[in-house]
Amino acid sequence: MDRMAESKMTLTDRAKSFLRYHFFGDIESDDACEEFYSKYLDSLHHVSNLKLLLDSHASRSTIHLTRTDNLQETFSMASSFPCPILSIVSEDMPNADDCLALRDVIDPPLLECIEFKNAHGFILAQYPIKITHAIFLFLQGLGYLRGADLPGVEGEFPHTKISI
Repeated sequence: MDRMAESKMTLTDRAKSFLRYHFFGDIESDDACEEFYSKYLDSLHHVSNLKLLLDSHASRSTIHLTRTDNLQETFSMASSFPCPILSIVSEDMPNADDCLALRDVIDPPLLECIEFKNAHGFILAQYPIKITHAIFLFLQGLGYLRGADLPGVEGEFPHTKISI
């Protein structure tokens, strides 16, 4: 598709509705927020990239994971995910239940879970410093960035759910 045709593309109402649901879930948002978000979606320049992302999201398949009690068995099984995971979720996200259900199938020592309150789908936009700190501490806990300092970050990343 050439640039001229791409610049004239707009999102369908169905796509806008899906994106609103993705970011706000079932919660009621105020009219100013809806208007701002609608104008933002109308101002997107590369709608074809967003369409590709949405198509990819719609065609994804379930990853079948199982949990084992034996760590050695976990690393040898094809249906497990044997690496440390940092799960960052907002309680208001439409897919929050899926993210939190991940805890049921991942071995607890491998999973760090941070749940933000009232962030909707915009966790990174609303809490960039807290996300940076969480990732920094997560990597330090894995043995990376040992000599690095991040101002305002102290302590270690606990192996528990953190509610912010």
